[in-house]
Order: sequence, then C-alpha cells, then structure tokens
Amino acid sequence: MEAYVATCAECQLHKAYTARARGIPTQLEAPDGRWQAVTLDLVSLATSEDGYDAVVVFTNMFTKQVEGQPWVPVGSTVGPRFLAVSIQYSVFSNVCPR
Repeated sequence: MEAYVATCAECQLHKAYTARARGIPTQLEAPDGRWQAVTLDLVSLATSEDGYDAVVVFTNMFTKQVEGQPWVPVGSTVGPRFLAVSIQYSVFSNVCPR
C-alpha cells in the first residue's frame, strides 16, 4: 500500500500537509538610509565575451538602486571569501566617501 501511495500522483497531490505550522509572515523594517539594507542575487548567464558566466546583483532597499558586476570567471570555483570581496567593492564603495 505504501509503495502505491508513494508513486500515485493523485495521492501525492491530495495528501495531508503534516509539517509544523509556520509563523505569521512579517515585513522587514524599512531602512532609514541608503545602503543600510541590501539584497543580493546571483544570476547565472551564458558565457560573456569577457569570460564570465554569472553576475552578482546588489539592490539598495532604500532607494532601489541596483549595482551589478561580473562575478564568476568561467572554469573557476569561488567561495564565500570571493563574495565578501565583491560586497566590499560594490556596496561599501557606495556607502563610504572616497
């Protein structure tokens, strides 16, 4: 019986949801100034002429300003340290005076 239910599309569609109830969704507080709240999106693309296959996009949640930069050279492996450097150059250069 379990094997049938596990493979039956109709059974999977209509079975009871058994996960714990989630909390009430709440909005984030609105930032007071520019670049205090930033979102980050990684977008995978076809390989560009410059040899990049992804772009990192930072969005300022106060002004909705968008900063993007090529991020991943083709064939390279990157980690959190590389992402931190990208944040430093893209976001902090907008916050700190030159």
